[in-house]
Amino acid sequence: MLHSEATAHSQGPIKSSGRKALKVLLIAGAALSFLAPGLRAEDLQVVPSPHKWGAEIDLGWSPGALWPGRETRLWLGLEGSYKSWQYFRDPSSGRALSSADSGDAAASEAIGLWFLGLEQGLLPQPTELGPGARPWDDPDLLEAFAYYRGIKFSTLSSGSYLADSSLPERDGYLETAFLGGLSLDRVTEVDSHDLKEGYLLEASGTLAPRSLQSVDASYRRATFIAQGFLPLWDSAPESRLNRLSLLAGVNAAVDRLWGESVPAQERQVIGGRAWDGVGGFVEGLGGAVRGAEDGRFDADLKAVANLELRLNLPGFEVGSPVEVPLFDKPFSCVPGILAYVDAGAWNGLPGDESGALLSVGLGAYMTVLKYGSLSIYNDYWLAGGSPYESGSFRWHMELGMHF
Repeated sequence: MLHSEATAHSQGPIKSSGRKALKVLLIAGAALSFLAPGLRAEDLQVVPSPHKWGAEIDLGWSPGALWPGRETRLWLGLEGSYKSWQYFRDPSSGRALSSADSGDAAASEAIGLWFLGLEQGLLPQPTELGPGARPWDDPDLLEAFAYYRGIKFSTLSSGSYLADSSLPERDGYLETAFLGGLSLDRVTEVDSHDLKEGYLLEASGTLAPRSLQSVDASYRRATFIAQGFLPLWDSAPESRLNRLSLLAGVNAAVDRLWGESVPAQERQVIGGRAWDGVGGFVEGLGGAVRGAEDGRFDADLKAVANLELRLNLPGFEVGSPVEVPLFDKPFSCVPGILAYVDAGAWNGLPGDESGALLSVGLGAYMTVLKYGSLSIYNDYWLAGGSPYESGSFRWHMELGMHF
């Protein structure tokens, strides 16, 4: 049974946390206003990012170079989204439920997210990536990043498992966190055939101190992500639009959470920025391993691996009916089909301490280059923890490629 939000937190903690978050924003705003006189249009970058039932827009600005000879970029990101998720834990003990009612596990939230950040290139690419004169755009080889991020979770409805729990975040809360790390990036940008090449390694940490949260919650997170892409075949490499091409991709992540009171929302996801950006919510393990229900296996330690073969079909262009500033005209589109194998493992889950899971499946997608993809998957469950049985089928839709 779903319950609408009926219990409001006292205004004191929320106001106190809000004032602290406001101070951070004011300091950042003062820094931006100091740099604003040197603003030029060519220094700006606008990046729209679709998310599941929501959207994000990021504004990048390169005012100068803090590190000699390498780019310094400031970022402002804003996101609004609706999120449905599932809480598969006993409301009294917090232990994982091996058998659960989907209605009692269901929850939904409205999410507002914002961030301010800095990215600093440290080392250039040693050689140009990409074959010949194709339009590859190589990023910095080594980059450091740091972000302040605020998220307002507003609970819209919740099943009895979450509603009857004693979790301080069950009715929503205001989160303040800081994300920082290093990335080693040898992945080229997507070209007009929807092909990528190279690899990316990222190590990051997230800190959400208790003193900056609106409820009694806090956590620390360490995340390691590796991704690699290899073009296997292109039937017409010199053609402007794709005809047929084949791409292999692999993704792996390890995520470790700890703290005295880790919010349920954070146990549900994998951190970092490489997989789905600063404002993305990558489900893990359920969801990161396709075929498992979102919210399953929300352990302290999670590991996931994804392998895909993507067959890009003939591309085409769609003209924009109206002129939209900062957007391309026309839109270049590439449809495709894919096959995948996903695997995952977890440890530190009360009631289901450790385990592993495996699934395979097929999918179809439509990519609008630079602006995202719509993907539909049919998932075939092979093995994993209860309550799953070998041979079960599911299908689901994602806004964006899985990785």
